[in-house]
Amino acid sequence: MRLGFILSNSKINKKFKRNLGPWPVSKMSIKIAERAIQDNIWIRKTSMYLNNWSILLDQLMEVINWKIIGGTNLFRLYSTPNSDLAQKFLAESYIWSRKFSYSKKWLRLGIPCIEGFKRLKIIVESLKV
Repeated sequence: MRLGFILSNSKINKKFKRNLGPWPVSKMSIKIAERAIQDNIWIRKTSMYLNNWSILLDQLMEVINWKIIGGTNLFRLYSTPNSDLAQKFLAESYIWSRKFSYSKKWLRLGIPCIEGFKRLKIIVESLKV
């Protein structure tokens, strides 16, 4: 599930509605979101998990000389030698990434789950010279 929020005044809210259109959200998504934002323990654990795995992902990508150029604890943005080739190679192991039309080097990776991180580590190990 992916769910976002906009906190704004009515003027800004109208602009979002006009530009984005209606985005209905399922009742299940709303229920999950309500529980999540009220669960301080889950929030704290998830924040720590994402922070720790962001650091580990950066360290792993450093092994193959991918340079961190931005990101958050939800995703990381790297400069790679060739984002087209890197994305194709990662996709073969079911690791999804995002490349950008305006850069042939930039590649964005979400913070993977433990299984995804294991697959990514195998890929990096195979690329080490």
